[in-house]
Amino acid sequence: MRSSSSQFYTFRIAVCALCCILYSLSNCQSRFKLDSIDFSQYGLVEDLIQSYVESRSEEGDFDYNTFIDRLEYFQQRPLNLNNLSDLEDFILLRPSQVAALKGYIEVNGPLISIYELQAVPEFDVTTIKLISPFISLETNLDRYEMSLKDLLSHSKHQLFFRAGNILEQQIGYDKNTTKTRYEGNPTRLYFRYKQSFENRFSIGVTGEKDPGENFLKGSNKNGFDYYSFHVAIRKINRLIEDIVIGDFNISFGQGLMIHSGFGIGKSPWSTNIRKSQRTVRAYTSVNESSFFRGAAANLNIARHVDMTLFGSIRHKDGNITGDSLDREAIFSSFQETGYHRTSTEIADEKSLKETTLGAALRYHFARGHISINAMNNVFDKTLQRSDQAYNYFAFKGDHLFQYSFDHSFRIRNFSFFGEAAGSNPGTYAFMEGLQLALDKKADLAILYRNLDKAYPAIYSNAFSENTLANNEEGLYFGTEIRPTVRWKIGAYWDIWQHKWLRFGVQGPSKGNEQLFRLTYAIRRKMEAYVQFKNKVREENQADNNPLHPLVDQSKQSFRLNLTYLWSKAWETRSRIETSHYTKGLSTNGWLIYQDLMYHPLESPYSFSTRLAYFQTDDYNSGIYAYENDLLYNFYVPVYYQHGWRYYLNLRADLVRPLTLELRYAVTLLQQVETIGSGLDLINKPHRSEIKFQMRYTF
Repeated sequence: MRSSSSQFYTFRIAVCALCCILYSLSNCQSRFKLDSIDFSQYGLVEDLIQSYVESRSEEGDFDYNTFIDRLEYFQQRPLNLNNLSDLEDFILLRPSQVAALKGYIEVNGPLISIYELQAVPEFDVTTIKLISPFISLETNLDRYEMSLKDLLSHSKHQLFFRAGNILEQQIGYDKNTTKTRYEGNPTRLYFRYKQSFENRFSIGVTGEKDPGENFLKGSNKNGFDYYSFHVAIRKINRLIEDIVIGDFNISFGQGLMIHSGFGIGKSPWSTNIRKSQRTVRAYTSVNESSFFRGAAANLNIARHVDMTLFGSIRHKDGNITGDSLDREAIFSSFQETGYHRTSTEIADEKSLKETTLGAALRYHFARGHISINAMNNVFDKTLQRSDQAYNYFAFKGDHLFQYSFDHSFRIRNFSFFGEAAGSNPGTYAFMEGLQLALDKKADLAILYRNLDKAYPAIYSNAFSENTLANNEEGLYFGTEIRPTVRWKIGAYWDIWQHKWLRFGVQGPSKGNEQLFRLTYAIRRKMEAYVQFKNKVREENQADNNPLHPLVDQSKQSFRLNLTYLWSKAWETRSRIETSHYTKGLSTNGWLIYQDLMYHPLESPYSFSTRLAYFQTDDYNSGIYAYENDLLYNFYVPVYYQHGWRYYLNLRADLVRPLTLELRYAVTLLQQVETIGSGLDLINKPHRSEIKFQMRYTF
């Protein structure tokens, strides 16, 4: 039997597609939602983003357009399951499912019906129903017949504009103070234009101004503080697989050397640990540090061989220091926040010039691939880290050359993947993983990593406990068990050690982390899960002891989550979560919230809202929680202290090309006089934010 929520979503997509056809034939106004994805239907998106944010102990708005564009594309042109080259780019399938489907097609030939997926190992009815709005079956596996002129004439256009503001005054905007303050106004602005045809062609420009940055004056006389531009073409002929001019992402192997953009790590999707996507992709997000600027291409140079080439020249933010000979010859660190609000931040803006060249050569065979990758970075200034013991092995200098070998191959139900990387001077990083389909109801994932303390991982984004892929050795086990259609168990256990000092850890240290989630779903109505997470790692004791003894820091959380679909229009989500933090002393916290969502098919209006109450002893026992936000934007705050939070998102599809959205969010704290810190401090116990977004599609 198929799940009802997925069946309902498939019905929505089908009706929307029918409405699109009727609209184009009649050229009249439609009052149905036509061409946007309701990502609240996909727990994968919420779990991956919240886990990513929580692992880095940061919060805020996140605009992962590169991540979202993949699903939006597959909604507009469903994925051809018989095209094996595109399968690894489909994020709704587990890597083990991709491997199983490839193996099935290699043995039995192309699929002739979507229902045939039930015969493929790893595929159950729930999975088939989940992906059905995004898949198709075609026999012409590749289409190279379209010219660039045709791509342009058949493409669609999207125009985004977004504005937001904190309504209370923050002290960084107080004009009466003589202290450091922000030079611009508190409004956040975002602009994006994109012209595209399926995933074959796109051209786009993005502009963003963060709160506190100038606009059309001061340090930003040309308007936005940040601009991004790209032209991307895919499969225009049999030689060119991908070519991008402008801003782009590069992803090699498992991210030991480079994986720019969003990276999957530990999450409740416990076997989804392998990085597998295209090596070259246009960059469309607003993170101002994790991209390259220049040109990149992926070329099919022989039947089983492709080559990736890229070159980038860009100016980056850096903390410039001086010496007695040249006051701007040295920088001590990269500045990756993207903020240019104060005189100090503006002084660091674009103060470094980086030139990057890279290449990869990949050989494909029936059940996998092998690849050799290389990258060379040259800076116009010398990196000289601060004189701290934990920086003893950190990369220093103005030139860095790195190389790696990565592979993947399948043997029956075993799927192996890994990467080995090195650099000049000689250091190493290595990881090897296994995904095993034990049977149709159980998967297992194992990953071992050994990352040298001196490995210069400045662009790494690999599976690791550290933010960068160095100074770590670890072993990860993850499993997913599906004993019946209604029940699913996801769990992982990770153990690691750091052989050298880290920031805030004055000695070799170790840690471990466990997660267990039990999910129960009733078709057409409900999904509930309980989750327990425990993380223990060693850190310096929080006192003035000059010996810096290490003590265990631990945090446990327990979550109960319930999603209930009352009708085709109304949905509720309820959560209770507790946390317990220990580092010498213990602190506790808890959160309870109720979400209400209204998304009817027959109305151009929809909304989502949340009311949350939370109480924690301090920030350490705070609780992260994903929030629905404006279309294609995400917000993951940490709930801490004692108070209430609520938000309301309104959306109107008044006419087919135009979508308008409004968000209002408020945090009310109790037993305190202020909220925030630093220049963001508000001398009131509440903070309210309003956002507006317009999308015009034509």
